[in-house]
Amino acid sequence: MFLLYDKLNCFREVGTMIIQKNFKEVLGQELKKEGIEPALYPSLHSVYMQSYAFFRFSDIIPESLVLQNMSSDNMGIMFYWNSRSSSARCPYCQTLSTFKCKDYKSNTIQDIPQDNKAVFHEVRFQMYFCHNEDCTVGKFKEQFEGFCDKNYACTNRFKAYSVKRGLACSAHRAAKELQEEGAIISDDTILNYIKTYSAKHLADSMGDEKVKVIGIDDINMRKGDRSTGCTVFVDLATRKILIIVLGTSTEAAKRVLDKYPRTEICCNDRASAYISAGLECGKAVVADRFHLIQNAQQAVKDALAEAMPATIYIRSGAGWINPAGDSQERAGYSVSEKTIEDRIRLSGITPAKAKKYKQTLKILELADMGLTTAAIAEKLALKQNELWVLRRNAVDLIDGVEKRIEARLEKIENMGEAVLRGPGERAVKTVNGPKVKSSSDSIVNPYRETVLELWEKGYTHRTMHPILVEQGYVGSQNAIYQFILKVNKEEPGLLRRVKGSREQKVPSDFDAQKAKERPELTLEKISRSRVYKTILKESKEIKEDLKKGTGDAAEILSEVSKENSSDPVKAEDRSRANSKLDDELKEVIFGMADPKVEKDKAKEKIEIIKKKQ
Repeated sequence: MFLLYDKLNCFREVGTMIIQKNFKEVLGQELKKEGIEPALYPSLHSVYMQSYAFFRFSDIIPESLVLQNMSSDNMGIMFYWNSRSSSARCPYCQTLSTFKCKDYKSNTIQDIPQDNKAVFHEVRFQMYFCHNEDCTVGKFKEQFEGFCDKNYACTNRFKAYSVKRGLACSAHRAAKELQEEGAIISDDTILNYIKTYSAKHLADSMGDEKVKVIGIDDINMRKGDRSTGCTVFVDLATRKILIIVLGTSTEAAKRVLDKYPRTEICCNDRASAYISAGLECGKAVVADRFHLIQNAQQAVKDALAEAMPATIYIRSGAGWINPAGDSQERAGYSVSEKTIEDRIRLSGITPAKAKKYKQTLKILELADMGLTTAAIAEKLALKQNELWVLRRNAVDLIDGVEKRIEARLEKIENMGEAVLRGPGERAVKTVNGPKVKSSSDSIVNPYRETVLELWEKGYTHRTMHPILVEQGYVGSQNAIYQFILKVNKEEPGLLRRVKGSREQKVPSDFDAQKAKERPELTLEKISRSRVYKTILKESKEIKEDLKKGTGDAAEILSEVSKENSSDPVKAEDRSRANSKLDDELKEVIFGMADPKVEKDKAKEKIEIIKKKQ
């Protein structure tokens, strides 16, 4: 045997150099070189063929096929097999026959490629006579189930391999990849294999008695085109697709449901066609979980839309007053006229902005009273688009007034204090871009010493401009400002001057004490969608608490379960009585309907329809 394996390695080395040779010839030549007697050649060749066939093809080749030889060239590898069977079953009448013919039929069967070469099996099949006198075939060729298809074109594993590759990408791409691996196959062949596989899968799954719950939904083969609508049937226990049929009508659904008499529940999206099909076939019809959750979410959104506007304004601080007090009437927040006038005076805003400030506060007050947008616009003599702009900017406007008061108060409190300040701190300008030139390239650079001197004296780029023009400067004020910023960036700390060195005057309309003691007046805007997301977040936390058995929700549920366990019938009746659902939904939610009752109801509906017709 050690000699045999040495010869195998020799065959592999020689096989890489030759163009076309068969194994029997190569083995004979190598055995002759080793001085082995020619009488042993057939025995050694037979032993190697049996060993090679066992380790390479025992999982697909029938035991009655014996490997005779193999050959290889630059295009493919060929294995030669002879049949040694003693009986075969007639493929037409399934009669077992032992009458052999003297005829043989040979077929070349393709297998999975190897080493970028196509692999073929040249099989010599035995012919048999049929025992059955009623069979008109006479003689037939033996078939090996599980080895190759009826056309003797390829092995079953090659077909399954092609189907798997085709389903992973596409038939065209799979054919190209298989051809690169050495196989001889086209995309049309792969499509035919996939269709054959699908037909067999549907035939095996059709009428499966294990399917208890069927899910039904519609799908368009082309998006948006209802004429391509199909109905998908899924086994919800295994989550596998059973079949897809053309059409979304009741008749299309009934054709499939009739094939599953053992199915008890039909789950769908509550489409009328699928509900009718399920009832007429005697199935218990329920709504699927996705649409129940979707409807529940929509119900929450609708409830929020009725209870609150799209934008909610949350007020805080003593500046807001609530005329409704603790009564059960709708709360209406407002701001007193004195508070409004005080804040306008303290902030020092322009008359135009003061008008917007008053209108905004009035809009919020009227909205709290329950007035519609059109009613508010009519009452304030505003256009609706103007009103929308004011409401949208309400938070920024009120917050801006408060910040302006704080800034004026801080300015007065720090008046007279020496504070070092550099350029560009009040107005934000950038000189950090990659294309910004240095200050030495500026048109202002020849007047650098003058600019630095004037800056120390408190001049700005605007007041510097006339002085530089007298010295021959022809640029703009902005060029001076950009020059100052560049110098400050290149030499930090060079341009620093004392803020407040000039004499500052206290605004006559500003009362610092009143500014400090003014009541708080803040406004926060929250959208309805944010409230909805908060509700979902809270419900998720409650769900996690229920799973862990912790939290307030878990304690309440525990108490309720204790109460219900003592009197379950009474608790169920109480839940039904308190529910606002109709009888049909109560039947679905609180208890599974009896399939027999549903079938009787379906029959009654059918009789009513027939009478109407």
